[in-house]
Amino acid sequence: MQPQIGEWNCHSLGQTLMPLIGSADEALAALANYRAAFELEFKVRMRAQLGLSLAREKDGSLFNGLFEVLHAVRVDFTLFFRNLSRLRITDAAGDAPARDFFFNRVAFDEWAAAYRERLHH
Repeated sequence: MQPQIGEWNCHSLGQTLMPLIGSADEALAALANYRAAFELEFKVRMRAQLGLSLAREKDGSLFNGLFEVLHAVRVDFTLFFRNLSRLRITDAAGDAPARDFFFNRVAFDEWAAAYRERLHH
């Protein structure tokens, strides 16, 4: 929910600054840049977090899938990513440290398989 909260905070700030900004159209135009800038920077940082050096078209699906499985069991992100670093690109033998956070291990296994596939490309 952080992107939406950030956008709402920017909107609230814009309302407060309306006497200095001028028109509502100018304020809305400035706010329109937020979502695109946030999404671009988010993808850059997620690729770095996951060790992906090049951008690919379906990266957004990989990121969304990860956050869906993380959210479902309320996993601590810091601990998860630390343990994800033990995942092996060739097989699932090193998955246990990250996998053990999940009650629904099948969901993690499916995401990990997609992640391994992405690491190969």
